[in-house]
Amino acid sequence: MRKVIIALAAGLIASSIGALPASAQQAQQNVERTQSGDWSVECVQNPQAGRLCRMVQNVKDSKNGNPLMEVVVAKPPNQSSVILSLRAPLGVWLRPGLTFGVDGGKADRVNFEFCLKGGCLAQIQLSAGKVNSMKRGSKAVIGMQNIRRQKLNLNVSLRGFTAAYGKL
Repeated sequence: MRKVIIALAAGLIASSIGALPASAQQAQQNVERTQSGDWSVECVQNPQAGRLCRMVQNVKDSKNGNPLMEVVVAKPPNQSSVILSLRAPLGVWLRPGLTFGVDGGKADRVNFEFCLKGGCLAQIQLSAGKVNSMKRGSKAVIGMQNIRRQKLNLNVSLRGFTAAYGKL
């Protein structure tokens, strides 16, 4: 299971930073994209695994509009679990990891897995309760610290989450 999650996460990062081999780049051209509120749903037909989909939201800096974090929700093939992957920019303090909470509720701690030139990946398996709170909620808050140990909270809109999740 862990190998599947890491492979899925590596693929998610690779697809978002353009480090794909030619065959994967061709597959990227066949990606079906739809929008549900603030979430983009990306699906591709895989000959071995069937239809694979993920939900994506890019969180931007409210001051300058630069991307700060990519938030991805996906179901690994042939699994009932739901994975939340967060790609943070380089320059975050890795040791404390991240926190992820919905509408002021209990925040889950999420550890960083690894960093590449496109950012650092943190991921967690979402419980059914957390998915349901995201469906009912209005925003999720991701807490992290920069390398100066200054706290930063990023807001993730949950507008359209339920409709996007239904497309996975």
